Amino acid sequence: MTDSTAEERTHVNAEQVAEFLKNNPDFFAGRDELLMQMALPHKRGTAISLIERQLKLYRERDTELHHRFESLVNNARGNDRLFERIRQLVLALLESRDTEQAIESLKDSLDQEFNIEFHNLILFSSHPKRLPVQFESRDIAESVLGTTIAEGNAFCGRLNKQQTEFLFGSQADNIKSIAVAPLNFPDKIGLLVLGSSQEHHFRATLGTLFVSYLGDVLSRVLAQLMDIADDRQGTIKKNP
Repeated sequence: MTDSTAEERTHVNAEQVAEFLKNNPDFFAGRDELLMQMALPHKRGTAISLIERQLKLYRERDTELHHRFESLVNNARGNDRLFERIRQLVLALLESRDTEQAIESLKDSLDQEFNIEFHNLILFSSHPKRLPVQFESRDIAESVLGTTIAEGNAFCGRLNKQQTEFLFGSQADNIKSIAVAPLNFPDKIGLLVLGSSQEHHFRATLGTLFVSYLGDVLSRVLAQLMDIADDRQGTIKKNP
């Protein structure tokens, strides 16, 4: 019998033994002496019993499960804090008496509660109003940002230099990652953009639930307040 044939048979026999033990996990019950004779090689060259090895695996698995549990708890706490901040911001927006107050509440919250390094509110209009925001033509915005605007979806990740400069102006050189929240109600009325100096802060794999929700709420609040302001302005013109 050649060495290769012997090795092949040994390999097959080992597989058969492994399959047998897998199908008969209670095989060692009542065979304590046999179990104590079984040993596994250790990295240091010594041998450990199957029981020691099993205990070690149980400890490692227990440690891994504990770390996973801690991670889940920390994520839950983080989500609770995020929800509370969002709740406070939404309430502040809904309680705003006019567009200026809504914009001020938004900026204060992003600065103080969310610690967003860079942010900008862009509204699409060919007739800019006296508001502390950036006004742009929607056609120009779509030509610069492409599908980011055309598809109307929230976005997290990186944009090219021209796009970043369009969104953040002179602050563009400091921004390494971006989140874009389209304002899509009642139509595409603008964008809320958030920026970070950290490359992976707003990474492409990050969920967009938060920015999408914020964009949905903000667009509805601004649309209502701006309509009210336009109605008041029209009334003033009719009744000088």
